[in-house]
Amino acid sequence: AVGNVRFEKTDWTDDQRYEIRTTGEDVTLRAAGAKGASYAAADFLHALGYRCFAPTAAWEILPADPPRTVTLERNETPVFRRRGIWPWYGVWPEFRTGRFSDLWNFANRMGGERVEGGHSYGFFVRSEKAFFAEHPECLALVKGERRGNKLCISNPLLREHFAQFVLREYESSPDIVAASVEPSDGGGWCTCEACRKLGSPSDRAITLANETVSVLRKAHQGAKVTQYAYGLHSPPPSVKVDGDVIVASAT
Repeated sequence: AVGNVRFEKTDWTDDQRYEIRTTGEDVTLRAAGAKGASYAAADFLHALGYRCFAPTAAWEILPADPPRTVTLERNETPVFRRRGIWPWYGVWPEFRTGRFSDLWNFANRMGGERVEGGHSYGFFVRSEKAFFAEHPECLALVKGERRGNKLCISNPLLREHFAQFVLREYESSPDIVAASVEPSDGGGWCTCEACRKLGSPSDRAITLANETVSVLRKAHQGAKVTQYAYGLHSPPPSVKVDGDVIVASAT
């Protein structure tokens, strides 16, 4: 039988670390803040038999006969600082939002550090319409026209403006660890002579990522950016990748 369950706040610098200690019928969950406390609670419920295999009511398992006693000695720090699963059920809103989506993420201790990783070029183009209206030469040259949501990365003005845009996004999210510099989906890479001289799509994407993270680091020590190895920019680049550019493989 479980008696008192209590949380204790610690002064640990790692906000994902947690401890669980049982003494007789008492349970103590220890963490530095909300993240660690959430992971401790999920781990404790797991020991009692709670499961959430998918974000629907049918896959939430409440044990009919939970253990009457439990002995736990946990001291956990995640090896993977950010944890997320692109699940089998796709991205339909009814599965990705609401109570059961939150329960699924909680029960499986998803989350961790905030690392942005989605396509960013298109968001940049949509957000900076006035800039591109004044400087259409900063868009990719595709079939003789400056259009689409890829960029003319050989253009110094484009690289400067993009880096400042990412810096503003980084500064508007105080809990962020890495900002996304991932190209937009699909093709449409610039065909201008200067971009062709920069090299492959991988070379161009890394060139922009390297310059952007350099700007971020001047304002925020330890800042990082992320992008995928995906699509036309999946082959390894011929240019050196800055150590603060996180590249995630996308099959």
